[in-house]
Amino acid sequence: MGKKMRISLCMVAAVFLLNSVEVFADSDMIVSKPRSSDGHLYFGVKAGNADYDNVDDSDVSLDLFLGYQLDELLSVQGGFATLGEPSNGLNSAEVTLAHAEIMASIGIKSDLSLYGQVGLFAWEYDTTTGIGSDSDSGVDVTFGVGVDYKISSRYAVRFALDIYSLDPEVFVGKVNEDIINYSVGVKFNL
Repeated sequence: MGKKMRISLCMVAAVFLLNSVEVFADSDMIVSKPRSSDGHLYFGVKAGNADYDNVDDSDVSLDLFLGYQLDELLSVQGGFATLGEPSNGLNSAEVTLAHAEIMASIGIKSDLSLYGQVGLFAWEYDTTTGIGSDSDSGVDVTFGVGVDYKISSRYAVRFALDIYSLDPEVFVGKVNEDIINYSVGVKFNL
């Protein structure tokens, strides 16, 4: 397991542990569970920058998501994303994916919450090099962390970091492609 994955696992575990107990800090910061977020649908869009490790380049990403807030702690979410088409002059890659995650969130203030997520993503990897084009597909685990800043009862701005690690088999062997996606978006509560 790589360093990035271990860091992500620690962050997700910390969110779960912190959310299991209410903690009261000094007067300007109260860590508590949001009480008004039970049982509703939400959807949103995120745009960002997908940083590809193997291609050593980045490109614009777009993610459409739909979720359901189960209770004050947990939600389930899924969506579709394209992580751009970076090129370093010698080769290029493109990843499109469908994802499904379970998310745990912790309210920091009434308008600010942190979340961690873990789930699966089904990916398609297309690459082009000097010797031709090839593609592969598969399913792997994804991790992420983020912040939701509530603008109103219906709208929030989402800042997210999502990690996708995949091993497509293209040409004559496997390629280890780690993609870190930094994004900002809008979440709409229904």
